[in-house]
Amino acid sequence: MAKMKEVGRKIRKALCPFCRDKDEVIPILYGFPSAKGFKRAERGEVFIGGYDVGPNRFYCKRDNREF
Repeated sequence: MAKMKEVGRKIRKALCPFCRDKDEVIPILYGFPSAKGFKRAERGEVFIGGYDVGPNRFYCKRDNREF
């Protein structure tokens, strides 16, 4: 399973196993998002994954796939 690694205050993005790139990978936000969570999703910073927590932690916007 892919993991994000925190380096200082910056977070290094996970590598997409499908396209092998990092630039379009965002974390998946599970549960009912707050207003801030919805705004982050609108900006493309997170992907809303639904109420039930699934096995996937990241989403690739280029491939439209969760991993």
